[in-house]
Amino acid sequence: MHKRNASCFVVVDRNKKLFNVIEGVGNVGVWNRKVVERQSMGADVYGLPSLKSKNTLVQEYQERFGYTYTTEPVLSPSN
Repeated sequence: MHKRNASCFVVVDRNKKLFNVIEGVGNVGVWNRKVVERQSMGADVYGLPSLKSKNTLVQEYQERFGYTYTTEPVLSPSN
């Protein structure tokens, strides 16, 4: 079985209605671990890999879910 790598990883903060799109990810396991770490600290965040382009993801999440794209890291403990 051939493993497909994601081109982007979307990180969403449901409470703050913010999201990031991280480009050029190869190993999503690293980002999944960071999401789980923030969840264990009580943050309502989730992340998912995508093969879509950053521009497409930003447009979809803003239009479909009403979330705001930010360049500030959603996974940062200060956010």
